[in-house]
Amino acid sequence: MNNVLPLFWIAVIIIGLAVQPAVGQTGSAGGDGKYFYIRLAPGLSAYRGDLSSINNDKSFFGFGVKAGAGYVMTREISVGLDYRIADYPRTKRPSIGNYTHNHTANIFANYVFLTLRDFQSYIQGGIGMTFFGLYDDPHKFKPAFSPVFGGGINFNVDPKFTLFIEGNIDLILDDEAMDERTGSRGMDAIGFLGLGVRMNLFPK
Repeated sequence: MNNVLPLFWIAVIIIGLAVQPAVGQTGSAGGDGKYFYIRLAPGLSAYRGDLSSINNDKSFFGFGVKAGAGYVMTREISVGLDYRIADYPRTKRPSIGNYTHNHTANIFANYVFLTLRDFQSYIQGGIGMTFFGLYDDPHKFKPAFSPVFGGGINFNVDPKFTLFIEGNIDLILDDEAMDERTGSRGMDAIGFLGLGVRMNLFPK
């Protein structure tokens, strides 16, 4: 967690500086859509898998940061790409050695099912890829794929800036990817709950 915590606080500061000029203003972001966006969110990460009940580390949540970009096609539909760096405390096994499993990329689509002037609620689905290294060679990365599900809320404080809260669950189909342990479930799950800011890039 020590290598993720500084990124977490840097992201919090960036979000605060970006949103400060926009707070108190109103506006509807995007109208009927067709614009790009970039976004950043610090948050809490969690793991559920074969080590959840037997690992001596009882910390349930870690810290993480995700950043990404996307394209809003219509008022209801958007697509995006996120890259996440997060810590998963219950997967740590110091007695065995170093292990790298902190990096995840997601490609997803959002569908807005509640649209008001400055408030949107949406669901999310897509594909994720987690990069992990082996205990004997933590620099030898290998991808593990997962379906991704989630949802969130957007609040448009300004036409250019949108605050959001979003939760995701990655169901990693390679059962050894997060903990190098095979269990009866045949998969592991990682979650992320973030609060962030989105900058909307409208065409001129």
